[in-house]
Amino acid sequence: MRRPIYLGSIIRVELNSLSHAVVHNLKVEIQLRLFRIRNSVKKEFDGFYVRCIAYLDLWENSFGKTEQFAWVNLTKTNAIDWENAETSAEIINSSLLDVPDMKINNDELFHEVVLAKEYLQSNWEQWKQEEATRDSSEEKWLRLFGHFKENCIAAPNLIKIFEYAFCLPGTSAPVERVFSLMNNA
Repeated sequence: MRRPIYLGSIIRVELNSLSHAVVHNLKVEIQLRLFRIRNSVKKEFDGFYVRCIAYLDLWENSFGKTEQFAWVNLTKTNAIDWENAETSAEIINSSLLDVPDMKINNDELFHEVVLAKEYLQSNWEQWKQEEATRDSSEEKWLRLFGHFKENCIAAPNLIKIFEYAFCLPGTSAPVERVFSLMNNA
């Protein structure tokens, strides 16, 4: 009879150690799953955070490329140069891919820029004496394009840059006004 008691004790000890091993293995497996879930959730939150920041950066810099058109204001005698015009042309060509009529030809633009720069430099001192340098940039461009027209000089690419730059809104106030009027209607 002693044998069954001894065998029963061994079985109990074995079952006890087996249950400890099973419990330990289950505990380790649960901890691993929790670790994976935590990492997955962290990755999702990090991705969400990165997307939010990128979205806000886009809105914050919605007029970022417009600073490349500052030269169009013609505040200096050397405002028109090839580097500024080329950068503006690249911006226009890349942002208006679906509008073929607005495509700027860089070869023609170079010639137009050289002529415009020559005209502005030769007339800037006279404008200074007449205080015409205080004229608005639109008036200066009108003088330039008037000169081009009188001398049968075509400047379609320079005109496209001028049109594009002057149609950019300085603020969002006009759009907000439209929405305000729509809400009041």
